[in-house]
Amino acid sequence: MQVFTGTFAEIAKTKQAAMDNRYRLNPERFVRGRPRVKLPPTEVAINPISDEEIADGVLDAVNVSVHDIRLAF
Repeated sequence: MQVFTGTFAEIAKTKQAAMDNRYRLNPERFVRGRPRVKLPPTEVAINPISDEEIADGVLDAVNVSVHDIRLAF
């Protein structure tokens, strides 16, 4: 929900501030270095269309019929 409303950025800032404070107080607890908040991905796709496929003229791989798939092989 936070991604849709745009509040994830504010929440990430708050969380990062808390993590920075904990790191400042106890750096020995963080063996991998300063912790960083993981932000949501900028793009999500199931079976994404590659740049090469787009260059070949594939615009929408979702609406491929069974007949088209058989012809491809």
